[in-house]
Amino acid sequence: MSAPSSSPGASASGSVQILDISYVKPSHPTQSLHFYLPSADTFFKSIGYVRDVLFYSAPGDENPSFSIPALKHGLSTALVDFYPVAGRLFEDFAAGSLTIDCNDAGIEFVEAIADYDFCELEKKGFPILDFYGGLTRFSHVVGHPPDAPLLSIQVTHFRDGGGVAIGFAASHVVFDGHSLWYFLNSWGQCCRGQGVSTPPLLVRALLKHACWLNSSEVPKVDSFPMNIVLPTHGPAKGYHRVMHFSSNVVQQLKETAVEESGNKSISSFQAVMACVWKRITAAQDLQPDQKMCINFAGDVRQRLRPSLTKAYFGNAVEPVYVYATAADLSKEGIGTVATRMNESLKVLEDQAFLMERLKINREEEFQAVLDEAMKGSTKFLFLTHGSKFPVYDVDVGMGRPVAVRPPTIYSDGIVYVYPSRERGGIDICVFFASLQILNAFLAIPAPCMDI
Repeated sequence: MSAPSSSPGASASGSVQILDISYVKPSHPTQSLHFYLPSADTFFKSIGYVRDVLFYSAPGDENPSFSIPALKHGLSTALVDFYPVAGRLFEDFAAGSLTIDCNDAGIEFVEAIADYDFCELEKKGFPILDFYGGLTRFSHVVGHPPDAPLLSIQVTHFRDGGGVAIGFAASHVVFDGHSLWYFLNSWGQCCRGQGVSTPPLLVRALLKHACWLNSSEVPKVDSFPMNIVLPTHGPAKGYHRVMHFSSNVVQQLKETAVEESGNKSISSFQAVMACVWKRITAAQDLQPDQKMCINFAGDVRQRLRPSLTKAYFGNAVEPVYVYATAADLSKEGIGTVATRMNESLKVLEDQAFLMERLKINREEEFQAVLDEAMKGSTKFLFLTHGSKFPVYDVDVGMGRPVAVRPPTIYSDGIVYVYPSRERGGIDICVFFASLQILNAFLAIPAPCMDI
């Protein structure tokens, strides 16, 4: 294990110089219309942007198609099918709905250079460093600025020419995790001259309760989404770590969880996160009765009946909250903790429950969760992304990425989950607010993993 390194974030973007900002529009004019959004999308207006960074080694002779013009051409081609992404958000007071104005305004495309050697990052295993905050736009933005692009893509070169970082800032109103990686892989196909293999389903009225598979009519809503009060994103002072679980370790954890609990439906993700949740909790030296909660999103595309196609483009997720006490997580094995997560997902198979969820005020519900978190009455662990997304399939002419990382992590209550480059492995990106907690975490006996 490497020695802990501080990441105060004060120079998060100081090592990255922006060279050019332009806008990429669809390759030919698309439909000019107002794209009305259901509550499943509008809920994310106050949350703002999802940010990730893909790292690619410098293209060799086998990947001659990579160039900035090729990236832009691929984007303009993909945007013909994904035309709402090139629009802008506005509040349609006449219809009483948050809306995308499909006006072909374009997405932001940024070129930059980092004062750092790519080969050094690669040698170190791509640790999360201070300057990563400058690898995407909107790094410290809470909410959704007026007239802002719905997607920003930043291509950052490194001083040694050893590779590039491609950072994304994607409006969560437009993209859930599935939709983001679906779009990025479609972009990659266009960069390689293949075109979009599976055009998106752009009928978000399907997730308006009154329209559920009966009508395309857009119902008027009573009010606009409220502004959720989020903590301000200040510079993160603490310690980032990337935990790599190899495919063998993931399989061992799953087998252990199934053997302990007798629950054969436990997934690899649930087994790994049970291990991580237990270990993070133990490192914090909490009171036994401290209420704990782990939160993640469940994709409902294949859970609804009739099911939605995987080409459904938009937010089709439901939050899942799994509660326990610190004492529970201390004494229970990973099988029992993983079963807690597994059982909590089963409610998403209940069609009546899902129909009710399409009607509720999600903003008020989430604000109550945030209030609970900020008061400290419950210690939350919010998981973002997941272990099944096709992250390493995004080939924009440089082959597979060599790593994916968040640009930064703002809180020790947020965990990024990605598949590892090795098939079957899982990478967990975490943040520790103090060296004491990090050292306590490292001292806890745990399965063999790279940190």
